[in-house]
Amino acid sequence: MRFRCFIPFVAGLLLGWGISSPVAASSEAWEAAVVVPEVRIAIHWVSHSELSKVAFEVGKRARTRPHGFSVLRHNPGTREYRCDIYLLKRPARVDDQATVTLGHELAHCLGFSHDEGG
Repeated sequence: MRFRCFIPFVAGLLLGWGISSPVAASSEAWEAAVVVPEVRIAIHWVSHSELSKVAFEVGKRARTRPHGFSVLRHNPGTREYRCDIYLLKRPARVDDQATVTLGHELAHCLGFSHDEGG
C-alpha cells in the first residue's frame, strides 16, 4: 500500500467519514466497511470553526466537540481513493489526544468503520 500526499479535491463519491470525539469508546470494534487497496491522504490542521464547516459541507453534525474529522472519497472512473483528515492539533507526544485522533481518522481512511458513537 502506498501513501502519497496530494492537493485536496472535491469531485468523487463520499464513501465514509468519521468524527473523533473526546468520548469515543475504547472497547468499540472496528469493522471493514470497504476494501481500500491504495489511498492518497491529505492532512489539514484546522480550527474548530473550520472543522465544523467541513462537517456541514458533507452533511454531518457532531454530537460532541470533535478533535478530528475524515472524509474518504472514491472516484469510480479512476478507481482512486482519496482521504482528507482534518485535525485541530498536531501530535506532540506519542500518546496524546492528537496522536490518538490521527490514528483513529487514518483507520477511517483505510476503509474501517464503527458505530456512530465515536
